[in-house]
Amino acid sequence: MRIILLLLLLALTSPFQLALAQEPEAPAAISDPSVLAALELPRTDPIDYITVIEALVAFGRPDLASAIVDELVALNLDAASRGELVRQIGSARMLKLARNKQLPEAMQTFAQETMAAAGAAAVSPDRIADLTRQLSDPSLAKQQEAIRELANIGEPAVAPVLELLARRDAPTASRGPARQTLLRLQPASVPALLA
Repeated sequence: MRIILLLLLLALTSPFQLALAQEPEAPAAISDPSVLAALELPRTDPIDYITVIEALVAFGRPDLASAIVDELVALNLDAASRGELVRQIGSARMLKLARNKQLPEAMQTFAQETMAAAGAAAVSPDRIADLTRQLSDPSLAKQQEAIRELANIGEPAVAPVLELLARRDAPTASRGPARQTLLRLQPASVPALLA
C-alpha cells in the first residue's frame, strides 16, 4: 500500500517539489503521525501555541518548534494576556519551557517575560480588589478560590481585606471568608491586626 502511495506521489510531484520534500525540515519529510497532528493543530489562542510546542518536545522534535515559537512571540501579548496564559497552564509548565535548552532562545525569553508579567499582574491592586470582592460571591468555591489566591499574594492583600471587614456596608456573606483570609495571611496580617 505504501509503495502505491509513493508511486502516486512521485507521479504527481515535479522534480523540484520532490527535492523540497526530501529536505529534513520540510513538513512532507515528517513521517511521525503524532508530530504531523501536532503541527496541524489549530492555533488561535496563546495556549494553543504552548500546547503544540510542548507536544513537539514530547515527541522528540523540538527542532520543529522554532516556527511555532516565532508565531507565539509575534502575537505581542500584553501583560494581562501573559498573566492569563500562566493562569491557564500554570507556572510549573511555563518554567519548564523557560528551562528547556532544546527550544529556541526566543521561547526561553518569552517564558521568562511571561512569568514576570504574571507575577506583577498577580499582585496588582486591581487583581486584589477583584479577589476581595469575590469573597462575597454566593459560590463557596469562588470564595475558597479568592481566599487561596489572596493568601498566596501575601502582605499586599492584608490592607484590602481589613478594609473590607471595616466597612459597615460590606456584605455580611463576605465577613467569614475575609476572616479566613486574614488567618491564612498570617504572619503578614498580625502587625496590621495589632495596630
